[in-house]
Amino acid sequence: MAIVAADIHKHLSGGAANADVNASLGGVMSSVVVTDNTLHNLFDAVSGLEHAGGDTEYRCIYIQNAHGSLTYEGAVVFIQTNTPSAESDIFIGLDPAGLNATATTIATEQDVPAAVSFSQPTSGSPLSIGNMAVGAYIGLWIERVIAVGTSTVSADSVVLRASGGTAP
Repeated sequence: MAIVAADIHKHLSGGAANADVNASLGGVMSSVVVTDNTLHNLFDAVSGLEHAGGDTEYRCIYIQNAHGSLTYEGAVVFIQTNTPSAESDIFIGLDPAGLNATATTIATEQDVPAAVSFSQPTSGSPLSIGNMAVGAYIGLWIERVIAVGTSTVSADSVVLRASGGTAP
């Protein structure tokens, strides 16, 4: 049986039982899985002050191969759909600790995680994770940038995608 989307879990960071998205600032992988297709499932609502002055915030999640017996081969991650707003952008970068290691921890959501290279990879030019054995995980940093002097946008969202295969 092949690996399917439900076998690839996205966990919060910030401690083994962390359920607070605002505390997902690196460190140990949480047992709590990020809720898909839910507004504010990773970042808080942007305040009026953040719109006026601009704001850049960071979150760390883990991508994990939760399949019971198969390696996720040639795994990659990319931004499938960036925010629809011209006033915000999402960038992503893999934590330099690599596979099966604890991601860097930052003290506040405005601190830039050390040695993470942020970009806007697409399906044509994704970030390469490599082969992920059963249970393997990797830290993924997400940077949200709100431009200075922007107006409120309701339901601003992004779609991140992990992709890979299995041996025939």
